[in-house]
Amino acid sequence: MELFPLLLEAVSIEFKCHPRFGDLSPQDKKQILKLTVSGKGGQREAIKAGKADKDRICLARDSKGTILGWASFNKDPGETQRTAVINVFVSSKLRGQGTGKKLFLMIFKEAQKAGFSRVSAFPTTKPGSVEFFQKMKKLVQGKIKKFTIFSF
Repeated sequence: MELFPLLLEAVSIEFKCHPRFGDLSPQDKKQILKLTVSGKGGQREAIKAGKADKDRICLARDSKGTILGWASFNKDPGETQRTAVINVFVSSKLRGQGTGKKLFLMIFKEAQKAGFSRVSAFPTTKPGSVEFFQKMKKLVQGKIKKFTIFSF
């Protein structure tokens, strides 16, 4: 029996950051909501209520303009320190292929540019997003004062 390699269609992904979530088109916001799972951080609910409009956001799109993933940050309202709450969501089809890592690093740099020296992350799925944020914490170790991963 001869084995043939499985050929997958290469997906071209464009990454781009935007200063405010609220400036995105209604179509983009609808796609983002579709990708976003509800969790302890309540990001889906925050988007629906317009509370995420000031968040800085980075998007990953395919060549057709479909949003495949996104990352955002906002100031942690409960902190007096400069703490950025970072959210990352990636289409289940692309998980484990580096899209989330690229989005995280892009939004992390945006948070640093804005003067944030601490990061908080609220994983929304177990164990995947918990493991993802643990890897990202190791990746940016030494570049930030504190990185907290909250459990749910």
